[in-house]
Amino acid sequence: MARGDGRLTHDLLPGEKAPQDACGVFGVCLLWVYAAAAFTSVSGTISTNTIWTVDASPYHVVGDFSVAAGATLTIEPGTVVKFADNYVYATYFLVNGTLNAQGTSGSPITFTTVRDDSVGGDSNGDGSATTPAAGQWVGIVIQDGGNVTLDHATIRYAGAYLTGSAQYT
Repeated sequence: MARGDGRLTHDLLPGEKAPQDACGVFGVCLLWVYAAAAFTSVSGTISTNTIWTVDASPYHVVGDFSVAAGATLTIEPGTVVKFADNYVYATYFLVNGTLNAQGTSGSPITFTTVRDDSVGGDSNGDGSATTPAAGQWVGIVIQDGGNVTLDHATIRYAGAYLTGSAQYT
């Protein structure tokens, strides 16, 4: 759901409860509040020069994602990019154009799984119900002609497909 600042929040996950008011028999009212962390949802192809800002972070890559030839994606220092999985199919980041991800020692850029709450907070809203592990997203795949600059950037819990079998690091 879009917020006024252009950032997105997620819909309720299975088993999550919506905000609600409940008043008891004696007129005592209780308020349950669901406070989902905000995130920016992305998928598809970037075909024009684009900048991902730390203010709109974390970014959730919710489907296969690519940067087209001739386009540049610049990621600001301190930005967190989280890759969703549906427990069957892991997402990937395909670079045919240019990825420029230059963090700093004080504000590194992090690429990780949506299950990693240690950076960008609990943006999938599941508390401690899931934990990160290697191979929960494929990784950054650089195609012929693609150009990637990573500086002060961390890649967590990705896996690579080599000769048809999964190898996780």
